[in-house]
Amino acid sequence: MTDWPSWKPNSVLKAAQLVALEDYLLTPWRFTTDFCAGVDSMRPESVVARVSDNNALTVSVSAVRGITAGGCPIVVSDSALLSAQTELQKDGSAAFDAFVRVNDEASPTKLALDLKARDGLAQKGEQLWLGRFSWDAQAGLRRTTRPPVRRLAALRADPDWAQWVAPVGATIKTLAARLRPPPQMEDSRLVASAVEAHRLRYEWPTLTIVALVRAARFLSWLGKPGDGEVPDPVQPEDCAQEQGSDLLPQRLASYFNSGPVPTAERLMPERDYRVSQGRDGITVTLSRALAAGLLELRFPQATFSASEPLTISAPPILRPMTGIAVGPELRFALPLSERGFVAGYRFDVLSNRLATPAPLTLELWHSKKNEV
Repeated sequence: MTDWPSWKPNSVLKAAQLVALEDYLLTPWRFTTDFCAGVDSMRPESVVARVSDNNALTVSVSAVRGITAGGCPIVVSDSALLSAQTELQKDGSAAFDAFVRVNDEASPTKLALDLKARDGLAQKGEQLWLGRFSWDAQAGLRRTTRPPVRRLAALRADPDWAQWVAPVGATIKTLAARLRPPPQMEDSRLVASAVEAHRLRYEWPTLTIVALVRAARFLSWLGKPGDGEVPDPVQPEDCAQEQGSDLLPQRLASYFNSGPVPTAERLMPERDYRVSQGRDGITVTLSRALAAGLLELRFPQATFSASEPLTISAPPILRPMTGIAVGPELRFALPLSERGFVAGYRFDVLSNRLATPAPLTLELWHSKKNEV
């Protein structure tokens, strides 16, 4: 809705009159729960410009959604068009910041477009900043500074979006790869970290900025030993984008790299363990001591099916275990007691399917309990 409804400003309203006033389901109440203002959806063609007959630059805006710093929802539909003019310089160029202003009693419409000089940036509670733009006759209209965003997916239609968000995507992908969830585990923090990292890898573009910062703090807290102190709540300054969002992905990536997270260490053959293959399976002998935690065995899936159990004979235990398929691997998790394993410890992996002429490919990964 860009026009004023039938009621006038400062009039007394009934609750029923406010139903469906805004077609975007963001409200000031919702804003108070995440204090995450900014653009929620905007396409490259949402802001266009042309030189008018009076030698001024006419700028038009459509297809924009967002929320102002004061919690006011902004919805400019595809069919709506907000326009404003700015003066051209003597050389035919122009530089300006674009804002959508809402609920200004002096305006004949509910939403209006404001164009301000680049040094006049001063966001207010009733304004949504759309970014900084420049114009010249050869290059046309170009956005030189991205606007504040509620979520990284807000600018997903931009041709350079993938390059812009690459620091966040790559960091979360690396984090999820380090936190490999085995099928059985005693350390609940490592389980929670793995689940959270893989959830983030799936939906990080659509989460609000404050939700990403909160997730980074949660992962850092999970990586600390013991219960640890609960981190302070996320503050507005942690997600501030007063100067636009050009450097936002690098800042978010630094949050994910700012603290310890539980990790799994890959053990190296010969240096850390030796494998000998027999008729009924394999024997693994550790070359060094391992602390309490989890020992994970990973095999190529082609070795045997995920539904076929292996028998792990690791005194004093002897039990069948069923693996879990993760990508091209089949994994088995062996919890280590509080004393861990000493150097020279041996255990057997028994299965008829392992009795093959070809050498067996095996990886061992060790996760310490409450590792930092």
